[in-house]
Amino acid sequence: MEVAGLILGIIGAIGLVVTLAIEWIKRPRLEVIAETWKPTGPTPWWFAVVHVRNRPLPSALRGLLVRQSAAGCEVTLQFREAGQSVPTLPEVAARWSANREPITLSPQSPTTAGGPVTFNAVYDPTLVPDTLRLDVPPSGVGQEVAVAITRDGQAFMFGAESYAYGTFGNPKWKLERKQYDVDVVASSSGLRAVGRFRLDNRDADYATFRIVPR
Repeated sequence: MEVAGLILGIIGAIGLVVTLAIEWIKRPRLEVIAETWKPTGPTPWWFAVVHVRNRPLPSALRGLLVRQSAAGCEVTLQFREAGQSVPTLPEVAARWSANREPITLSPQSPTTAGGPVTFNAVYDPTLVPDTLRLDVPPSGVGQEVAVAITRDGQAFMFGAESYAYGTFGNPKWKLERKQYDVDVVASSSGLRAVGRFRLDNRDADYATFRIVPR
């Protein structure tokens, strides 16, 4: 009986280890990857963007297991002048491009009797919290996050609160004509991934206004 009990105990321990190993394998694996923004048409501005990816399982395991989504994933942006260790701008909660913009449409009275009704886009701060979190499924592509914007010869950090300004330019988030070290931190349910990048804002050329690995 003692031998049988020992064997059952060993089998139970092995089963527990296997279960824990499977759950560990299924956990989200976040990565922050430098990307180039791809607008769908002509635009007066340009974004520097990253993709936050929940790395898929190896192909050999995909028929047996499914990787979990990174639930309620949030991203923060930390900017400092290149080569410096202390942030030179406030930390910004980033907005997921896949989420609804924090604006509502406000109808305007027709300028002439019987004329068409037009709408103005109005910043709605009550919508901001919903733009900051996203469930990130396992994917080889990932989800886009805008890090900074440039237009009219000026550049700014970018987040949901940028919509409070007509040109997306929060004066507290303005970028000088310098290079910046940028840390993009993605977190979900105790998981954390940090992408370390550089952004070149030394001139107004859209071609150089992009995130590159540091």
